[in-house]
Amino acid sequence: MRKIPTLFVRDFEHDGPTWSDAVAANIRDLRKRRGWTVADLARRCQDLGGAGLTAAVVENIEHGRPRGGKRTRDVTVDELAVLAAALSVPASALMPALADGPADVGVVPLPGFGLAAVEDGLRALLTRIEEARRGQD
Repeated sequence: MRKIPTLFVRDFEHDGPTWSDAVAANIRDLRKRRGWTVADLARRCQDLGGAGLTAAVVENIEHGRPRGGKRTRDVTVDELAVLAAALSVPASALMPALADGPADVGVVPLPGFGLAAVEDGLRALLTRIEEARRGQD
């Protein structure tokens, strides 16, 4: 198994939208298009094992707990996977289009940590969620 490096980006300044902004907007849009409340989506997440995704947390994810016009609450990969499963879409459907990627969202290129590693990690996480879902049936 390929080891994925742990990386931290500190003091990153970016004036435009971030990946979390784009993901949050897509979550909110899909939830509203389905006619679901925040509580409905949270309940579906909890049914899938996302116990930490309460209505308050989903609300914070969707709106980012802004302070000074900036998002202070990012979306984690774990949350992305559960929210995508709850919305019955692939995680990639919640992410900004790759063609629009680095130019339009706050992305810091990090050596040795490419898109393939992120995709592999997301696939593995989604597989585990799907297996857990099947085990509950």
